[in-house]
Amino acid sequence: MDVTLPGGSSVKDTPGETKSWTTSFKELGAQVVQNFDPLKQFKVHFCGFAFYNGDPKRQVELHHYVASLNDDVYQCAVFDSPDPGARLIGIEYVVTEKIFQTLDAEEQKLWHNHAYDIKSGSFIAPGLPAPVERKVMSDLLMTYGKTFILWQTDRGDTLPLGLPQLMMTANRDGQWNPELFKAREARRGGQYRVDDIMASRADMQMPPIHPGCDQWSRDALALQCKIDEVIPKSNF
Repeated sequence: MDVTLPGGSSVKDTPGETKSWTTSFKELGAQVVQNFDPLKQFKVHFCGFAFYNGDPKRQVELHHYVASLNDDVYQCAVFDSPDPGARLIGIEYVVTEKIFQTLDAEEQKLWHNHAYDIKSGSFIAPGLPAPVERKVMSDLLMTYGKTFILWQTDRGDTLPLGLPQLMMTANRDGQWNPELFKAREARRGGQYRVDDIMASRADMQMPPIHPGCDQWSRDALALQCKIDEVIPKSNF
């Protein structure tokens, strides 16, 4: 299977001058006097895989930093790695089944389920003790996500180019490229072997999946972003 893996470009490839000491000094000063409360909401790190809707062989590893607005709605900043200098490449919103059921049918098509992400071992919470991670994953089984990528670093883009891209996730065996799991395991020193993850979650019951999500798996055409010219509603 010809699947694009992470690493198409790195932060070193970003055009522009190397960050100067004056820029670093200004940032340090801003940290002292400015309010960063919105960023302090992000308290949990997840790592998982996704593919570009309409191009299921183009699979990438994503790192989600998650803030819970309440027990039913979450917002995630998506990065291309967990390392210093990681690039903010997208966003994901996550809702529970209860909230998902309130969305209209057209909106539901933009969302994917998380149950197979968890059962397949794609989704992990690096660093969490196993019992805590298990509880977190169990709570996520009946949630749905809507993810857009704005910076396609996997194809070598050194800047965020083009339109946002709607992302989806696998929903049955044989769809994920095993090289994704092997690469992640190697970077983490042999931790998070997919067989071990799947075994530890084997007793989690696969919930019924709402038929409105995962549009890519049932329709001949996939949904993706485009720009339309519109008549302005008003002028300044």
